[in-house]
Amino acid sequence: MMFSSSDNMFQGRDVDIPKRKGLVVPTENQEAGYAMNKRRVSVKDIFTVKKSYVLKILLIIYLLSFLGATYNHAMDLIKYGLFPYQRLNSNVPVWLNIYWTLLTFFDPLAIIFLLYSLNMGLVLYGVVIVSDVLINYWFMISTKGLFSWINFGQISQLLFLVFYLATVRLIYKETQKMQRENQ
Repeated sequence: MMFSSSDNMFQGRDVDIPKRKGLVVPTENQEAGYAMNKRRVSVKDIFTVKKSYVLKILLIIYLLSFLGATYNHAMDLIKYGLFPYQRLNSNVPVWLNIYWTLLTFFDPLAIIFLLYSLNMGLVLYGVVIVSDVLINYWFMISTKGLFSWINFGQISQLLFLVFYLATVRLIYKETQKMQRENQ
């Protein structure tokens, strides 16, 4: 349909709305750009861009940290069988044993999400690392005392949580910027 600015009559197929009214009707190209804006950004997208070296380094650290966590949980399952944490410490409640065992699957799932949909991966990373740190510190302090968290595993998890909280917004903003530039 054609909407002319002079006589306000519909003609044809396209809509032509006067700019003075402040209305915008997207063209086919703009609609394609809108769809592109909704497209997921993946790690592959980040690594195909020549710039953004800082973003690449941050994502490598994210991937390596969760690969390490996956390895640790998988080794516990291999060495001690299904739900191994009660064998390692008799104070571990069943629900916590299940949670820690499930991390064997959630850690690589977070990696997969990060590889294919950066925003979803960042959210899953956050859920996993925040819950893991809170639960681990609660367990360590409640069963072994206030200073029991001072060990390599607990400190490295806490440092990664701080790293995540300090970088997640930057990564999100940079990926949004990349999406806008690709429109």
